Amino acid sequence: MSTIIYLSKDPADLAGYLKAYIGTRSPNASTTVSTTITNTTASGTSIQQTLTAGGSVAKWITVPIKAAVTVAAKPVFNIWGLTSNASSNAGFECKLAQYTTSEQAAFNDSLRGVATAIAPAARGAWDATETVTSTAFNAGDRIVILPYIVNVGTMGGSQTVTMDYNGATPGVDGDTYVILNETILPGGSQFGGAVNVNALIGGPTVVAYNDLIYELNLLSTTLFSPDATLSSVVNELTYQRDLQTA
Repeated sequence: MSTIIYLSKDPADLAGYLKAYIGTRSPNASTTVSTTITNTTASGTSIQQTLTAGGSVAKWITVPIKAAVTVAAKPVFNIWGLTSNASSNAGFECKLAQYTTSEQAAFNDSLRGVATAIAPAARGAWDATETVTSTAFNAGDRIVILPYIVNVGTMGGSQTVTMDYNGATPGVDGDTYVILNETILPGGSQFGGAVNVNALIGGPTVVAYNDLIYELNLLSTTLFSPDATLSSVVNELTYQRDLQTA
């Protein structure tokens, strides 16, 4: 079964990363999309995206995964974005990396073979330059998503390329995600400021868990995105049930 990983604006529990959600959008996903803004460089090549123009690099990380898995098939990237001017001659590139005790070298590198346009659009159909190194993940490892901009021909300087993400609605601007062909499940709660820390229901108790089930239809619009997979919902409920106070 394939796995969708969504990019969010939520801070991860590791400094310097934003949170990538496995199988569900962020509860903070919005119709007002979040953006990265990256400056182009004259004759530039591969430039890691930045959260703001000239600011910190943009990178996402999942919670630790539940079970060992080998990622070997080419992933699919669905990235929405635009450029300030067609003369930027820039497209999108995205890399995936493994995080064990630290971030490892990228095992996947995908290039978008056409320039971005000056209006937001989905940048799919990645070209044949995509490469994947079969990588074995252990339970507790994480997946890192690293977006770049790349030259398409000769990159023009003094422009910007914007990636739109954290959208709440499928198929429209901001619906940015990665699809892995392998089945990957989170090894802990994905909600809250850190792994197994909950900020959305009334505490790590069986009572709160039962309350959550009772009010699930009410909470689903804010706690779980409408397109969350059943496995992600079941896993989240299980983790919330089993949470223990320190």
